[in-house]
Amino acid sequence: MKDIFIRFPIWARWVLGILLSLVIVATLDHRTQIRQEQQRKMIAAYTYNHLIHAYKFIDNNQIDSAISRINIIDRQYLDTTTRKADSLLNMIQYSQSQDFALNQLLTMTDAEINQLKKGSYSKQFLPNSQLNKNFTILLTANIAKRREYIRKAKAEEKVLIAEKKRNKLLALKDKERKARLLALNKKKRKAELLVLSKKKRRSNANSYSSSEHISSSSGYIRGPRGGCYYINSNGNKTYVDRSLCN
Repeated sequence: MKDIFIRFPIWARWVLGILLSLVIVATLDHRTQIRQEQQRKMIAAYTYNHLIHAYKFIDNNQIDSAISRINIIDRQYLDTTTRKADSLLNMIQYSQSQDFALNQLLTMTDAEINQLKKGSYSKQFLPNSQLNKNFTILLTANIAKRREYIRKAKAEEKVLIAEKKRNKLLALKDKERKARLLALNKKKRKAELLVLSKKKRRSNANSYSSSEHISSSSGYIRGPRGGCYYINSNGNKTYVDRSLCN
C-alpha cells in the first residue's frame, strides 16, 4: 500500500491527503454532535424530571420546594423546559401577590364577594388547581382591605371634588377681580384723558388770547395771524381790512 502511494504523483498525494483530512474532520464533528445531542437529551430529561417534581410539590402545597426545583431548571438554559418553569414560577408569584389579589377584588361585584365569603366562588384565576386554591384563600383574607381601599378611594374622590369646586370658585373670583380692575383702569384712564383734554383746551385758549391784540381806540382786534376783526352784535367775528387795526 505504501509502495502504491509512493508511486502516485505528488499532486495526487496532496489530493489524497486533503481528502483524508476532510474525512477525519467530518468524522470527529459527527461524533462531537452525537455527544452534544446525547448530553442535551440527558439535561432535558434531568430538567423535565425537576419540573415534574415541582408540579408535585405544588399539588402537595409545598411551594418553597417547588420554587427550588424551578431555580435548578433555570440554571440549565433550555428553552422549552425553562419557559414552562418560568410560567410555573409566574403562577406561584401571582398566587402569593397581595397586589394582584387586591386588583382582582376591586374588579369583583358585591355578589361575587358574598360567594367568595361563603366559599362558593368557582372562578379559575390560575391554571393550576392548588395555586388557584391558595389564591382564593388569599382573596378571602384581603376582603377587609378591599372595603378599606374603597372607603379611602371614596374619601379621596370627595376631596378631589371639593378641591375642584374650590379651584373653580377661586378662578371665578379671580376673573371677577380682573374684570373689576380692568373696568377701574378704564375709568381712571378716561378721567385722565378728560383732564388732559381740558388742560389742552385751556392752554390753547390762553395761547389764542395772548396772541390777540385789541385796539382800544377803534374796537378792532388783530388776530394771531395778523387778521383784523371786530365782534358784532350777534357775538360773532366780522373781519375787516387789516389797516384798520394799525
